[in-house]
Amino acid sequence: MKKLIQITLVAALMVVASSTFAQGKRGMNADRGKAKMDKMIADLELTSDQTEQVKAIFKTERAKMNEDKISREDMKKLSEEDRRIKIAQMKLERAESAKATKAKLREVLSAEQFAKYEAMQKQEQAERKEHRQERMEHKLEKQDMHQEEPSSNG
Repeated sequence: MKKLIQITLVAALMVVASSTFAQGKRGMNADRGKAKMDKMIADLELTSDQTEQVKAIFKTERAKMNEDKISREDMKKLSEEDRRIKIAQMKLERAESAKATKAKLREVLSAEQFAKYEAMQKQEQAERKEHRQERMEHKLEKQDMHQEEPSSNG
C-alpha cells in the first residue's frame, strides 16, 4: 500500500512538472509582455481610461497576430517558393496591422504621449537590431572556431 502511494505521488509530481515546463515559455512571454505594458503605462503617464483603451488595442492586435500564425510544421510542408511568398505575405499583414494599431493609439494618446510612444518604439527597435547583430556575430564566431579546430588525423 505504501509503495502504491509513493508511485501515485511520483506520477502526480511528474504530471505537474511536465505541464509547468510546457507552460514555462508561454508564462515567461506573458510576464515580459505585462512588464512591458506596465512600463509603457508608467512612462506615458496614461490615465485609467487611456490604460483600458490601450490594453484593448494591443489585445486585439495580439489576437489577430495569433490568428494569422502558421506553425513551423506547416511552413516546412510548403515549397521554398511558397514559403517565401507566405513570409512576405505575413510581413505585409503585420506591417498593415502595426499601421492600424498606430492609428488607433494616435486617437487615444495626446500628441505628447504619442511622440514619446514613437520614441520608445524606435529605441526598442534599435535594441532588437543590436541584439540580432550580436547573436549573428556570436554565431559566426562559433562557426569560425569549429572550422579552425585542427584535425586529429595530423
